Amino acid sequence: MKHRDTQPRGSNSRSRLRSAPEALDVQPSQHGPQRCVHVAIVHRGYLEAILAGRKRVEARLSQSRCAPFGRVTAGDVVFFKETGGTIRARAIVDRVESYASGCPGEIVRRALLHAAEIAAPRAFWERKHAARYATLVWLRDVRETTSGPDHRSAPGFTPRGAWFVLPMETAPASSHVPRAA
Repeated sequence: MKHRDTQPRGSNSRSRLRSAPEALDVQPSQHGPQRCVHVAIVHRGYLEAILAGRKRVEARLSQSRCAPFGRVTAGDVVFFKETGGTIRARAIVDRVESYASGCPGEIVRRALLHAAEIAAPRAFWERKHAARYATLVWLRDVRETTSGPDHRSAPGFTPRGAWFVLPMETAPASSHVPRAA
């Protein structure tokens, strides 16, 4: 079963998940029309697949509600930083789907509908079997770059984080990021 979640953040959606564990809630973006810049930390294999066009959807599945869940929307810019390395790519967000479910396995089943575009190995799906939240980010206009925002200035920065959200004005002018009109 799929529901469109129209309740604002902080509403009683958590109790709805507990009372109806079979529910799969589609979550809207929480930052509205304001565009943001994101820095996603990814392993080298995923980064190479993104640059080669084999990976067209970035999938973030987690047990807790964390970025990019509800924080990314079409038109945003994502910079991809290699784990332990530097920023190597940037893309424009074409489309986003976010899901929440209290039912074990439901998030992975839903994300697997896009497995070919996500291009993740079986081990990824096995590690994510207990996920309760998913954000699927369709990418377009992927380009190599060596510059990007300093993700360490993101609000709530933690060195263990894997996705950071910053205001659009933090994107370097040299990265050819389309600015809001």
